[in-house]
Amino acid sequence: MRKLITVIILMCLFLANSQGQHVNSDFETAFTKYTVSAKACTRIVHFSGSLIFIPENAFALSPKDAVDSVDIYYREIRSPLDMIVHDIPMVFSLAGRQVHLESNGMFEIWGKSKDDTLAVHEDKSIEVRLAMSEVQSDRRMEGYRFDASKRSWTSYTNRLTNNRIDHTDDDLWGSSPVQNEEVWEEDDSEWAQEDSIRRVAFQAMEIFDFGLYNYDKIIDDEIFVSVRADFIYKANQKALQATVYIVYDDINSVFYFPPDTWAKGFSIIQDNSYKLFSIDKEGRVARLRDFPLLKEIQDQAFTFQLEGDGAQPENKQELAKLTGLR
Repeated sequence: MRKLITVIILMCLFLANSQGQHVNSDFETAFTKYTVSAKACTRIVHFSGSLIFIPENAFALSPKDAVDSVDIYYREIRSPLDMIVHDIPMVFSLAGRQVHLESNGMFEIWGKSKDDTLAVHEDKSIEVRLAMSEVQSDRRMEGYRFDASKRSWTSYTNRLTNNRIDHTDDDLWGSSPVQNEEVWEEDDSEWAQEDSIRRVAFQAMEIFDFGLYNYDKIIDDEIFVSVRADFIYKANQKALQATVYIVYDDINSVFYFPPDTWAKGFSIIQDNSYKLFSIDKEGRVARLRDFPLLKEIQDQAFTFQLEGDGAQPENKQELAKLTGLR
C-alpha cells in the first residue's frame, strides 16, 4: 500500500498537466540525483552553482528504516520555455483576485529512500541557495511553494533570505560537497553554460518539506489592454482550439489563455513587445506574426491570425525556435 501511495503521489506531482497544452514530456528538465548520508550533514553543489545544505538527521525516517543513504532529486526551472514545458501556472490568488507572477528562478527537490518518497523531519529544515547574478536580484521577490493538489502557489515569503557568494559555511559543513551521480541531459540554454556573472550572489530559502518552490514578484506595475479575442489559423481560417501563450521579452513569466478566457479574460500589456503562440493537441506550434496596434483594438472584438508550418518539434531546441523563445 505504501508503494502504491508513493506512485500516486509521484503521478500527481510530476505528470499533472491541466493547462491543456500538449508539449512532449521528453522536453522536461531531468532531475539530477545526489546520494547523500541519511544522518550526517551534507552540502550539495549543483552544476548551476546553487547550493543545498542538509543538516544531520534531516529526514523523517522511522527507527525501523535502517538506511545509510537517501537520494535527493533536484532540478531548476529558469525560463518561460521551461515553465511551458513543465506546465507551471504563473498566477497567485491575492485578496480574492488572481495576479500574475514573474519568476526569478524555481527549484524542485525531492527525497527518496528506495521506492519511498521521504519528508523532511518535523524538527529540521533544508536550505536551498539558488545561484543568480546581481542584476537578477530584486527586493520585491518573495518565496512561493506550489500546491500540486490545487495547482496554485502559496506564500512562503518569511522563509526567503539573500546571501552573497563570499559567505562561506565550510566550518559548519565540513564534508566534501556532493556531486551528481548521473549524466545530466540538459539543453544548451544559457543556464547550462559556464557563466561567471550568475555566480555573484545567492537567493536562499529555508524549506520544511520537499516540493516545487519559486522566487517571484507580483506583476502590478504594468498596464493591461483588454481585448475580446478570437484566434484562427491564417492558412485555412479554421478556429483555434488550444491554449494561447503570451511571453513578454523583458518579463520572465508566461501568460496562459485557454479558450474559455478569450472573450472576457484576455489582455495584453501595453508598450511591451511579446510573443504569442499556441500548441495544438498534436504538438504543432502556430505563432502570431502580424501584431495589431493595441490602441485600435482595446475593449474591441479582434481576431488574431496565427501562422505555422505544421512542424512538430522533436526536441526542446526546436520548440524554442518555433515559439521564438530561448
